[in-house]
Amino acid sequence: MKAERAFHAHKVAAPRAGVQSRPATGVSEKAGQPLLGRVLGVEELAAFFGCSTENIKRRARNRELPAFKFGKFWYVREEDLHRYIQCAVDSTRNEEER
Repeated sequence: MKAERAFHAHKVAAPRAGVQSRPATGVSEKAGQPLLGRVLGVEELAAFFGCSTENIKRRARNRELPAFKFGKFWYVREEDLHRYIQCAVDSTRNEEER
């Protein structure tokens, strides 16, 4: 039991709230490009959409955003955000054409 506690005490700390997003370090051998691309945090998403961080977290929990959780923090891949926005724009256009 003591060994288990010691292991948990040495876990790597999660990024602080003010840490900016950064590109993934893994690189595809075939394409030579990042595997995940840029990853955006809650603060960046809230600034982009002009809303609160709580709004972003709620939408992530409700699966309204293409987000994933790492530890206790939510993130969205930039590529998924572009796709999400494009689908939202296309959906709005289709509704207006009716």
